[in-house]
Amino acid sequence: MLIFGQRATAPMHVGGMSPLLRVVSGDYAPAIAQMWPAPHRAFMEAAADRRHMICRVLDALDVASEVHLPEAPSLARTLGDEAIRHLIRRFLPRAVDGLPRALQRMGETAWSSADYRALLRLFEDAGAANLLRHPDQIEPAYVATLDLLPPPLRSGRAPHVATHPSVVQLLVETFEAIGRSRPVDEAEAVWARWRRADTLERLFEMAREDLTRPALPVAPFPAHPDLRHLSTSEALADAGRQFSNCVATYALRAGAGEIVIYEWLGLPPAISSIARDPLWGWRLEEARIQHNESAPLEAVPPSSKRCVNGACRWIAAATRWPASWTGPRASISGRRNRLGRTPTSSATETKTPDGEPSGVFCFA
Repeated sequence: MLIFGQRATAPMHVGGMSPLLRVVSGDYAPAIAQMWPAPHRAFMEAAADRRHMICRVLDALDVASEVHLPEAPSLARTLGDEAIRHLIRRFLPRAVDGLPRALQRMGETAWSSADYRALLRLFEDAGAANLLRHPDQIEPAYVATLDLLPPPLRSGRAPHVATHPSVVQLLVETFEAIGRSRPVDEAEAVWARWRRADTLERLFEMAREDLTRPALPVAPFPAHPDLRHLSTSEALADAGRQFSNCVATYALRAGAGEIVIYEWLGLPPAISSIARDPLWGWRLEEARIQHNESAPLEAVPPSSKRCVNGACRWIAAATRWPASWTGPRASISGRRNRLGRTPTSSATETKTPDGEPSGVFCFA
């Protein structure tokens, strides 16, 4: 007995399409509904690989959702009865090895037109086709990311660590920047290195290393037997491994001439960064011993106890300014003087009011 409202009725399928068909076949649902009217049993009960093949054929025929298909019954018989390999040869521009098996691992719902076409492009590339043969499940996101990867990176470890589109895009932009400043053979060597990356972190390390100029600018200070200028990005990487710190990440700044990096060869060994200063010329930015730790004050001689950072004495040994100085007076104003001239071997060092060497050079 009906007490309130009207008796419930079965929902009407708008345009002859059931909601389930819309979910399973997406944009291809209107055309499929013309070939197999509701309840679309022949299509819905077909295996997933055949449903994908039907959608791919409709995409290849460029059948829009609003187009009427006068040949729908005959097309339904062809797509429903012929072997998938025959459909590939008949409707696709070329035979695609590996596609029949891939169709079995693409899930239950239809892909977009862009994803289907990206999949076919990848099967034309030997490296990508080999990658597509192995996964138990092929997802549209994986295909889209693999399609973004340049062909040289579709082998080795790179496709397994660069799995996000934004990561791939960043790698592509980095390589384009490298390619504009390197010969073709060097660019190919970069791809070869990147293919060996075991992790995403290592892949980005390689990208940063290759983006940096191998040879860094010439050291702006006189040579000293206890200081070694780290003059290449490779030397910075070696020092980072030796001291267990991140000095290798300073390669871009060093390459731009913003800082110079020295290794103190005395005891305790240390890595020192000297940075350009707009007021004082150069200043000690930081100095670190093993494991990125600052030098302990007990390692500083008694005459240098006034030094806030024990590392100052290392630069003092090379530049002959007193280790007890801190702050701006401990800066090395050697790169350019107020007239913009670069110090040379003929430059003379000024004295402090106490008659000690100042570490500030002037010119005749």
